[in-house]
Amino acid sequence: MNHLSSLIFAICSILSIKTFSQTQRIYINNGCNFSAYTEQDEYYANHPSDSANIILNEILSLADIPDGNFIFKSANVGNALATESDGKRYILYSSVFLSKIKEDSKSKWAVYSLLAHEIAHHVLGHNLSEKDPKRRKELELQADEYSGRILNTLCASKEDAIAAISTMDNNEPGKLYPPWEARKEAVFDGWIEKQEDWHSKGGHPCESGKIMDLTFGNKYKHNRAKNIRAELMEQQMKITYDAFPKSGHTVCETFIVSAKNVRLSPQSLTWENEKTKYGENQTVIWHFAKDGYTKEQVEKPEELGITVFQKNKTPVPVHISNYFVWGTGVLTSTALIGQSFNLRRKALEDYEVYRVNTNPNDPIWEEINRAEYYNGVDRKYVRSQYLLLAGGTAFGICSYFFTKKIGANKQHNLGNLYSSRRTHIYLEPIFMAGVLPLANIKMAF
Repeated sequence: MNHLSSLIFAICSILSIKTFSQTQRIYINNGCNFSAYTEQDEYYANHPSDSANIILNEILSLADIPDGNFIFKSANVGNALATESDGKRYILYSSVFLSKIKEDSKSKWAVYSLLAHEIAHHVLGHNLSEKDPKRRKELELQADEYSGRILNTLCASKEDAIAAISTMDNNEPGKLYPPWEARKEAVFDGWIEKQEDWHSKGGHPCESGKIMDLTFGNKYKHNRAKNIRAELMEQQMKITYDAFPKSGHTVCETFIVSAKNVRLSPQSLTWENEKTKYGENQTVIWHFAKDGYTKEQVEKPEELGITVFQKNKTPVPVHISNYFVWGTGVLTSTALIGQSFNLRRKALEDYEVYRVNTNPNDPIWEEINRAEYYNGVDRKYVRSQYLLLAGGTAFGICSYFFTKKIGANKQHNLGNLYSSRRTHIYLEPIFMAGVLPLANIKMAF
């Protein structure tokens, strides 16, 4: 029995030694205890809990704060404390305080706000021994503003950020600490500053964009873009698409297209892939805020799209030179056809003379042989037919190519194509008259 008691005592002693060896006694004479100054100079620190470590690492990771600047410990502090001891920086937190806050779901962000504030003191290199009230209050407000920036980065709303610090304003601040209302303002200012910073870079990463299918590009016959989806955020639209070529084609032209009636001009574009190459998961970002549009103005999935064309299939505006060439061709062919009709009329009149005067000895045939006269009339008639054929062919070819050009671009009035700032194609409506039929062309009598 005595041996058993001795064994139990020995085991308990060993466990006690191990347990006490995990506890660290820290002596300090400075620090920030978040809500009030403390005169306490001795703390007992232990390893932080896994849940506290997870929160800390999340803050450090998402806020891009390098670790190793301080030691994180659980200790007998009021809430949290940033301090220095023996040349080392510490953040001490109260497990009891954190557990009480975490029980209240509406103050979930208070834990992050609390630790972010203490982290800020170390990251900003504050002198935690500062005893001048004016300077100390400035340091506290700087840490509060910094915590507001961190909370924004961690996806807390501004209401969450204010609610977080509001859960801890039930204590009267000490002489070294600003009023709670001033601290709330500092947190709010930090949150707003970070929000504006994100938006200047194109949008907050925590803002879940609305996913839309952009369908307007489907109206284009030769469009090679498929699976077009857009993520609409506060100041930008991220568009992804697939583009597959026909066999033998490797070069393409890619555009954002908008319907004419919506008056949208996507010009501030960032192409994350080469826009002259085909491929899967292609991406282009439209920074519509830079072009002066709001999120509501561009939320038009039926009137926006992506078009990918083979090099020779891209719709282009019909240039005035096309009208000049077509007009010249029409005038030339008309002149040829008119000349052919005039020559044919004369040939028919001459043929009537030949037909009526059948007697070869008739005085009318004294200067020219009747057979030679017929051959001349026949050549004149044939020449008129050649002119008619040439004019008709010229008119047909001219009209065919112009009609083909218009036909290939008959979707010109659908919308406008954009590929970059000040580089866009306006496709204006064109009226095209019908092609006149050509008939009754013969080459001889």
